[in-house]
Amino acid sequence: MDDSSLPAPSAIFIEDRSTDGDASAGVATVTIVDVAAAMGAGAGAADKAAVAERLVDSFRHTGFAVITGHGVDVGLFDRFCAESAAFFALPLAEKMEVGFPAPEVIRGYEPVPDDSGPVRAPNMMESLLINQLEPVGDYPEGSAQARLWRWPNLWPSRPASLRGVWEDYYRTMTALGDRLLELVALGVGLPTDWFADKFDRHFNNLAANHYPPRAGGLAGSPMLRNRPHTDHGALTLLYRPGEPGGLEVFAEGRWWQVPFVPGSLVINIGDMLERWTGGLLPATPHRVVNSADGAATGRSSVAYFQQPNPDALVAPALPVVAGRPDYSPVIAGEHISRKELGYHTVSAALDA
Repeated sequence: MDDSSLPAPSAIFIEDRSTDGDASAGVATVTIVDVAAAMGAGAGAADKAAVAERLVDSFRHTGFAVITGHGVDVGLFDRFCAESAAFFALPLAEKMEVGFPAPEVIRGYEPVPDDSGPVRAPNMMESLLINQLEPVGDYPEGSAQARLWRWPNLWPSRPASLRGVWEDYYRTMTALGDRLLELVALGVGLPTDWFADKFDRHFNNLAANHYPPRAGGLAGSPMLRNRPHTDHGALTLLYRPGEPGGLEVFAEGRWWQVPFVPGSLVINIGDMLERWTGGLLPATPHRVVNSADGAATGRSSVAYFQQPNPDALVAPALPVVAGRPDYSPVIAGEHISRKELGYHTVSAALDA
């Protein structure tokens, strides 16, 4: 498909909706939803419908939900976080051996950016990212599409046990994310398998994020650890091993705190699902703010981003909510990559 016929990404960046410095005192709290009744193999239709309704109601309200009863073994969370922490503790030079190989390739290690100079404070975190575990073979090797969406994962040599644990986690989140999409479809009145053929060649990203402690605590440091933004894909499945303070979402004209429940997952709507639902489920801006505890001790999180097949057509499957932005059809991979990397960077790569 000729991408010149597609509009530029219409995702609204947070600067258009709120300001970085909005006070968060007195904000309301995101809903906690127990999804256990819909997770088991023997879950009945009535239980699934009830859970789907509660989940979608939370998404409609804030674009977020905190879920319990998801069935993921807490031991897997612990192993993943331990392996990731061991990697982040390595010398920077060793971590950079698996640094991003090119500007358009989001694989491997991304260091904490340099926040010196006059530019706006960047996100103060380092990350390690992987994507599909096996070759998909849907784009020619060496093509721009393969570079953007099918580059092989870059695995560090240390810790030696990291790869196996990360692969287990990736597969677990893929299965859970697919089940959650079935519940979303049920909750908005679509067939439960409506998303299946749009994610059978996905390019889901898994990222471990580490926010290092800030020297001197909050003194002289910016308020934000991660600037307000909306996520690019369909759903984000976020695990927090602890929460020294920070994760907030902006919806209905106010900031909402995302409660910390040990062993829970934070689920939020991304741009693709907002478009598919015609704005019924909003991709709401969210941020990580500094706190005294978080600045002193640092913070970590694990984000699994459900991203559709790169060539999936994303257009409303439901009536568009009055007052929502233009939801002209977009191609999933191009939209997501342009938002991550910049419109002109991706256009130049695809047109080369």
